[in-house]
Amino acid sequence: MSALPSLEYPDTPRPRAAWTTSRRCALLGALALSASDCWYSVEQYCAQCQLVTHAQVSMPAVAPGTHTEVVLIHGAFGFGAEWTPVVQSLQETPGVDFFAWSWPGPAPFADPPRDAQVLAAELQALVDQLPPSVEEIVVLAHSAGGGLANYAARQLQRTRRRPVLVALLDPVLWPMLSLWPALRQSALYPPVPAGVAMTVYIARAPRTLDPDRPPGDAAIAADLPQVYVGEVGHGPIVARVALPLLAARRYPPGSWQ
Repeated sequence: MSALPSLEYPDTPRPRAAWTTSRRCALLGALALSASDCWYSVEQYCAQCQLVTHAQVSMPAVAPGTHTEVVLIHGAFGFGAEWTPVVQSLQETPGVDFFAWSWPGPAPFADPPRDAQVLAAELQALVDQLPPSVEEIVVLAHSAGGGLANYAARQLQRTRRRPVLVALLDPVLWPMLSLWPALRQSALYPPVPAGVAMTVYIARAPRTLDPDRPPGDAAIAADLPQVYVGEVGHGPIVARVALPLLAARRYPPGSWQ
């Protein structure tokens, strides 16, 4: 696999005062949520989930007879109740295996550029190394996790081996782009490669990604199809979108009509 684009910081950083203020606000918000028990790690909240962490690329164990591998990517503040119905559905769906990809908290945005690169390498390893019986990879990425997935999926190669479906569930892109200029480089977001289908699902007004908030959510996702799910809430959209996608995968892709 060729090297991923370098996530180097631009030569002209944000003014120090603005940079410091933004990071301080993010840190204070993270500490407040942590203190109020609003942060849930995958290990705490989903003990039955197979776990792959941001620390290194590793292949999950794949159950015999698996035809679809599902990757769950939580948001910046953890893996909470929004995933419960999804995990239950996955456990009840034959032929569908899954794992949760965990990136660190409780302080969100600790190092998204690093995490984005590790996730890209993890997804590439799945494309290249999953058993031949696995015909499809499905990535469900929520909130700020959608920002990581948007970057990672665009770096994939050799995707004709097995298709990759990526659902960005109410992605919150702007905070990461604002705090981490390294993720704002347009060169990091090439066109979505052949074999990858990526869609943005939105559950808040305005009904499209906001192009007016500098640097703008739309700046790195303008080429993606967008589906307005309705005002279902930032957390509930996970199940609202994921459950129908999983229900359609109760049978191997080759048997779909």
